[in-house]
Amino acid sequence: MDVAVFIDGPVHDSNHQHEKDEQARMKLENEAGWMVLRFHHTDADARWLQAMATNADVFGPGRFDA
Repeated sequence: MDVAVFIDGPVHDSNHQHEKDEQARMKLENEAGWMVLRFHHTDADARWLQAMATNADVFGPGRFDA
């Protein structure tokens, strides 16, 4: 499976950029059959870790060293 991972910085907060991002996502998913994972800059830490754990088939099992 092909996977696209996007990490969106603050520029992606604008409505114009959000619309462009959504068009790109739909094209990749619907036309090319890719899995699209998007991370927002304000969702760092726990939400990113959760998304990576949920998609272990993409990112691997991970290591959580204390």
